[in-house]
Amino acid sequence: METDISDTGRLEQLPKWLNLIPMVTQWLWLSVRYRSITLPSSCNPAIVTGGMVGEGKMDYFDAMGDRALAFVTPTVCLTCDGEAGLGAVDAAMASAAIHYPVVVKPNLGWCGYGVRKIDSSAQMLGYLKVYPTGEQFVIQDWLADAGEAGIFYMRHPGEAYGEVIGMLLREYP
Repeated sequence: METDISDTGRLEQLPKWLNLIPMVTQWLWLSVRYRSITLPSSCNPAIVTGGMVGEGKMDYFDAMGDRALAFVTPTVCLTCDGEAGLGAVDAAMASAAIHYPVVVKPNLGWCGYGVRKIDSSAQMLGYLKVYPTGEQFVIQDWLADAGEAGIFYMRHPGEAYGEVIGMLLREYP
């Protein structure tokens, strides 16, 4: 049986369009204030639309240096080929020393849709059967630690170094 790891608290169970209201409101306010609808997307010019929407997970991994990647669980990205892609999945996982259980998620995701814990090759086959053909997905080792951590790092253009400006630690109820 597949486990949906995106099932969290009540606020995250609200309709996704409702969660976007604050972001869209701020975007519109900044657009009016600075007379540019695209200005909010320029806060991080190295990422598609400044990280607001449309970037893939692998875009972040590709931008990370060796030092940062040393702290990331092994990761592979593949394009879905339906059931026929199971051989490619097995080969990519073996090459990256990734073993079941794993987390599988769309490269271009949104709010946890399509994120699954997969415990076996049979479950992976089931995932591939329903995943959109031609779309990329990411496979990572399953980390059994509870909760989630996010680190917010900022570097001004032209500066060699930045700083950590915030950290989010979340434990699921």
